[in-house]
Amino acid sequence: MIANLNHYRSMLRRPETKVVCMVKAAAYGAGSYEIAKTLQEHHADYLAVAVADEGSELRKAGITLPSSS
Repeated sequence: MIANLNHYRSMLRRPETKVVCMVKAAAYGAGSYEIAKTLQEHHADYLAVAVADEGSELRKAGITLPSSS
């Protein structure tokens, strides 16, 4: 996953361009919190979730990245 994030970052033409990482449906079995925590540790810019409740649960668990549903 981090290799993918870094690959997409390397493709960006402008350094100010941000990347939104989708975290939904318990990350398809990998665990939303675990995935979001890893993305946060690797300085992802934003998270997106399918529904607001998923974002609320991540906030309660300590994820501070900006998110949107």
